Amino acid sequence: MDSANNSARLNITSSVNAGALLISVTSLISLGLISGFFYTYLCSVIFGLNAITPLAAIEAMQGINNTIRNPYFAVIFFGTALLLPIAALTQWLAQNKRATIWLFVAAFIYVAGAIVPTFTINVPMNDALGFLQLSDITSPQETWTNYSDRWYIWNAVRTVFSTLALAIGLMAVTSTSHVSKK
Repeated sequence: MDSANNSARLNITSSVNAGALLISVTSLISLGLISGFFYTYLCSVIFGLNAITPLAAIEAMQGINNTIRNPYFAVIFFGTALLLPIAALTQWLAQNKRATIWLFVAAFIYVAGAIVPTFTINVPMNDALGFLQLSDITSPQETWTNYSDRWYIWNAVRTVFSTLALAIGLMAVTSTSHVSKK
């Protein structure tokens, strides 16, 4: 009977560990996707928009901003913020204390460094740009430069923080491979 109980406990423990690892890896894939999304803007999209006329750049960015609020983006952007703490909780259930801490830290960094700036800076800037009528813009170069320079800086912040969260999340997953209970 003792052997059967030990075997059942081992199966449950293995299942909890496997589930925790699966959710943790899924959260990291999501984090990698959103980090890559921000990075793409950082190294190509804004440069491409800066290479065309200011009015064309404003019109293109308005189009991008009008279409970015879609289910594909939302699942990754918001899903990452949900998956990271869920992954941390599953690691806690699996008694992987280091992974729990790292994943909660990654969640905090992602929310503070990517979600908060998005809603407090980038989205209001996008909305203000979206309200402009191209025919009413008297100084397109100044309008675009004022927008793109500030937007670029804050997107760089989102890129750095989401990538840092990814690196910390990777530390969580690698700490589980040692089956550490500390």
